[in-house]
Amino acid sequence: MTIKERLAAQWGKWPRWLHGLLVVLGIGLVSGLFYVSKTIQEIRAVTQTVPSESKSIAASSQSTTQASAASATTNNSKPNNEIWIEVKGAVKQPDVYQFKREIRIKDLIKRAGGLTAAADDRQLNLAAKLQDGQSIYVPEKGEQLAETDQLNKTNATSGSETSAADPASQVDLNHADLTQLQQISGIGPKKAADIIAYREENGGFKDVEELTEVSGIGEKTLAKVRDQICVN
Repeated sequence: MTIKERLAAQWGKWPRWLHGLLVVLGIGLVSGLFYVSKTIQEIRAVTQTVPSESKSIAASSQSTTQASAASATTNNSKPNNEIWIEVKGAVKQPDVYQFKREIRIKDLIKRAGGLTAAADDRQLNLAAKLQDGQSIYVPEKGEQLAETDQLNKTNATSGSETSAADPASQVDLNHADLTQLQQISGIGPKKAADIIAYREENGGFKDVEELTEVSGIGEKTLAKVRDQICVN
C-alpha cells in the first residue's frame, strides 16, 4: 500500500470534527504565509523609497542653501553709495549724472562725453574727489568764473563737502518767473511753465516736497534740486 493510500485510510478513521479543525488550520497557515510575504514586500518597498526621498530632500536643501548664499552675495555686492553729480559748461554733454561709486572730476568729464575744444581744463583739478549733489562748471578759455563756480571749484579741488546752499541764491517756487525757474537744474521751458500753472491752480506751493505733484517731476528730480529751491 502506498503512502497516499495509507493517509487516505487514516483520514477516513478520524472523526469529522478533526477533519474541520485540520482544514481551518490549513487555511490559517496559508493566510498567515500570504500576510507575512506581503508585509516583507511592503517593508522592502519602503526601504527603497526612503533613501530616494532623503536624497531628494538633501538635494533640495543644498539648492536652497546655495541660492540663499548667492542672493546674499549679490545683495552684499550692491553698492550703497549712489551719488548724483551735475556738470555744466564746456563739456560735450552737460547734464546730471548718476554714479554708483565715489568718482573724481576726470570720471565725470569722461561720462559727459569729454571736454569741448574751447574748454579750459587748467582751472580744474581732474584728480579731485566729488561729493553727492555737487555741480561742476567747466569754463571756456579766457572765461572768468562766477563766484559760485569758484566755490564749486574750491570744494572739488580740496575734496571737502559742498557747503549748504545760500538761501539768497535759491529759486522761490511761488514767485520765480519762467526764466528764473529755468535756472533750476533739469528744469526747461516746459517744466517751468508747468510749475507756474500748478501754483496758479493750487494757490502756490506749501513746501518744496509739493514740487513732485507737478507733471514730469519725481522724487529723484526733487532730490537733485532740493538745495536750489525754496518756498516763501
